[in-house]
Amino acid sequence: MAVGCARAVRSGGSHAKLVGIGGSKLAIVSIKAGQIDGTVCYKPEHLGALAFDTLYEDVTGRKPLRAGFITYDTPGVTRADIGQCTGQW
Repeated sequence: MAVGCARAVRSGGSHAKLVGIGGSKLAIVSIKAGQIDGTVCYKPEHLGALAFDTLYEDVTGRKPLRAGFITYDTPGVTRADIGQCTGQW
């Protein structure tokens, strides 16, 4: 959505900062091209692997999960550090 917003904002003559969320391949290309300013890098492949590993460890008894919060790194990226995010979708 940030890419579409960028088109609308720029056509209106605004220089507002535009930051999306998701880190899609299109967003990465748009940041490199200077069309949007940043994104929060979401990694669905990593999240799926983390969920599977956690479930496997629980059901096999290797690491029972009673309650907890499991997360992974979702860095905010800009043109300066875009190498931290590889678009996965």
